[in-house]
Formats: sequence, C-alpha cells, structure tokens
Amino acid sequence: MNCRPLTAKEVRALYARHLSRDFPPAERKPLAAILSLLRRGRYLCLGGFAGEELRAYAFFTRVPEGPCWLLDYYAVCQGGRGQGAGSAFWRQLPGQLDGCQGLLIEVEDPDTAPTAQERETRRRRIRFYLKNGARETGCRCRLFGVEYRILFFPVARDFPDREIPALLDAVYRATIPGPVYRRQVAFPPAGE
Repeated sequence: MNCRPLTAKEVRALYARHLSRDFPPAERKPLAAILSLLRRGRYLCLGGFAGEELRAYAFFTRVPEGPCWLLDYYAVCQGGRGQGAGSAFWRQLPGQLDGCQGLLIEVEDPDTAPTAQERETRRRRIRFYLKNGARETGCRCRLFGVEYRILFFPVARDFPDREIPALLDAVYRATIPGPVYRRQVAFPPAGE
C-alpha cells in the first residue's frame, strides 16, 4: 500500500464518495471547514492506495505550535475491510507525519453506546488502535455531547497520561471558536 497526502480535489471526491458514507452526519465536519483547515496548514489528509485505488484514509487536525495532532477520521474503504488494509495503512502513517510527536485519538466510549451492537463496534475500534500501538490514557472528554475515551499513539515520543488532557485541550482551543469551545468541550474528572 502506498501512503501519500491528498490534494484538495482528491479530498472533495473522497468526502463525497467515502467519508459521507463512512461517518454519520453528526460526526462529519462540513467539507468547507476541512478545506479551509487544509489551506491554512491546520489539517492533513492522507490516502492509502493499492495502485490507483484508494483503500484507506486518515485526516488529522494539525496544530503546528503543538507536539501532538488529533486523528479526526480514519477509515478503510468499503470492500477492503477485514483484509488487513487498515493495519497496513496505519503502519505507514508515522512516515507521513512530519513534526508530529504523537497522535491523540478520540474513540466513542463503549459504556455510553445506545445498543449492544454499537457497544461492540466501539470496542472493536478500540481493539484496532491498541493492536496497532496506541494505548489507553484514562483521559475522557465530552465533545459536542458525545463521550470519548482518549487513546495515544507515540509517533516520535511518548507523553505521560497526566499530560494528555492539556495536549488535547490545546488542539481543541486552536480549532474550536471560544464561545463554542466553552459550551461544547468538557473534561470530566476520572471515574465520572
């Protein structure tokens, strides 16, 4: 699999064909917001290709002044799931993340899933990231009403769990307008 940055034109096509199908409307940033962040150097979109065929993609929120980036979207395209493409793509990502020391990964908390099926889907996502080198941090976040567990994947270095909330908060503050941030971002105390 070949991993490379996507052009704005490729991002538009991917958004229409894949991202809009792979993620529910409530989880999708507007395409205009993604393209604006991309133009400003605050976003990176990578594609994993087998020949010319897109097999997987990952979008990251970059904060150039911060050491860690946020994994915003990660998906294997339909037809390629369950065949190792996700892990193969993941192994190539560190080589494309210039300036990134670690990845912050939001995963929806299985304990808040509305159904048993959704709970298992969330647990499967967590297992994927753990199998591929991420670790649990104990950090939790409530973002736009959704409860997340925060995982961490060291790219160039690891950070202690106690630093994860501040690293994640710096990404949110750099990308979410102040009034929206105050209403929609919370870090519940551990155990809540």
